Amino acid sequence: MARLKTYTEATWTAETDKVISVLSVTEASRQLGISPRAISKRRKDLELNSSPRVSAIRWTKKRDSILGTMNDKDAAEKIGTNQYHARKRRIELGIPAYQQPPVPLSQAVRRPPHRWTAKEDRLLGTQPDPVLAERFDLAPTVVTQRRHELGIAPSRPGAPIEWTKGMLNLLGDVPDGYLAAEYEISHIVVKVRRIQEGILPYGKKYMDTEPDLPRHVISQIGKTPDKVISDKFGVSRHLLRIYRALHGIPCAEARPWALHKWTRKDEALLGTKSDGAVAIELNIARNQVRTRRVRMGIPAFGAAASIRWSAKRIAQLGTEPDATLARMWNYSQGAIRAKREELGIAKCEKSEHELTPEQTARLGTLSDVALGKEWGVSSSLVRQRRIAQGIRPQKSGKKFNWTDAKLKLLGVIPDEELAVRLGVSYQFVVAKRSELKIPAKRRPRKVDWSNEKIAALLGTMSDYKLGAKLGVTNGAVRSQRLKRKIPAYKPTS
Repeated sequence: MARLKTYTEATWTAETDKVISVLSVTEASRQLGISPRAISKRRKDLELNSSPRVSAIRWTKKRDSILGTMNDKDAAEKIGTNQYHARKRRIELGIPAYQQPPVPLSQAVRRPPHRWTAKEDRLLGTQPDPVLAERFDLAPTVVTQRRHELGIAPSRPGAPIEWTKGMLNLLGDVPDGYLAAEYEISHIVVKVRRIQEGILPYGKKYMDTEPDLPRHVISQIGKTPDKVISDKFGVSRHLLRIYRALHGIPCAEARPWALHKWTRKDEALLGTKSDGAVAIELNIARNQVRTRRVRMGIPAFGAAASIRWSAKRIAQLGTEPDATLARMWNYSQGAIRAKREELGIAKCEKSEHELTPEQTARLGTLSDVALGKEWGVSSSLVRQRRIAQGIRPQKSGKKFNWTDAKLKLLGVIPDEELAVRLGVSYQFVVAKRSELKIPAKRRPRKVDWSNEKIAALLGTMSDYKLGAKLGVTNGAVRSQRLKRKIPAYKPTS
């Protein structure tokens, strides 16, 4: 299969423009040999609608009987109209929206695993994973995992990614996948770098949740190379990288850790903080700290030992994701998971991004950006759920008026915040600002590590303490300290 052409590689003529104006993006891509992303960009340049308009149809009893028996999107396809007209007719007839019945996990239909061919395996590592993922119609993580299984290096062996100031400024301002596709790098690389910088995910109020790894695997992270852990326990390496980034754990070197010579001062730290924190202070492996603490009969420090497991809390285990309960009770996710596994309670399969019936009912009443901000999810997730329900976006009945006062706000506050304030879409604000050639306002970084006074604090106290002082994660502090080759803080007697 020949490689699809990118936007710059394609030759755009009147004939190709005519083809993309009448065919779907997928069909046009297949016929012209141009990537779907390039087709979409060209359609946008030509100001073409994303799909041809469908005129209102003549409603019959047979067509009416289909409404409400499936979601509006499927009903529209079966009837031969679009979601808008199907939903409008359903509301006119007072037919309630179709509710998907819960499917038992054992009966859930999932996409079958991809069967890799020898030809596809040979292509791994020759191009960035996101590029191959689009070509194979797979998620980038599936391609990355397959490449790791075969021990194939990424497409840029020995060439580390140069993180420019512009790329760093985009972290958290746009989805990780968007930035990865824009620069043709792995989205895992983007995600890990964002976490290391202590930047929240786009449109989220919380840092990324901890990967749900078995405890025996977690005990090896940072002490054993990721590849060895992956090969031994069958865990994908990108999950290990995310876990390390969240906890500020460097990748273990191939050589084993040297045995630590314990002093009374070192032993006095045991049990006063988590084993990981002690390990960071002493610059040794966490398992050495744990082994020494257990031998001395010192109980573990942390929330796990002080959690009051009431009957009400135990009853909630498994009803919500561990990460949700951890935030609700202000405990560590690991402590929640440990208790749940101890009681033999299966983990909750519900997605953290599942909208409640109340939230679903509000789709389209406000802009996707406003609802996403209110619910702590990305606006793209709100948009996907709204489209799936066949609900049109919220729009004012009259043309938006850009007053002088509103124009003065462009570039003064971030586009997303301005969109929420004005009650319009994020793209609408970006388009107006770009039209007036006003530079975007970037969110101020939590910590300016280029500031010499702030950088001078690295290594003068524990990473946990400095992180709390600056308002960032200890992983972000540790990452900056290691980058500058500053040794970990060791308290003096």
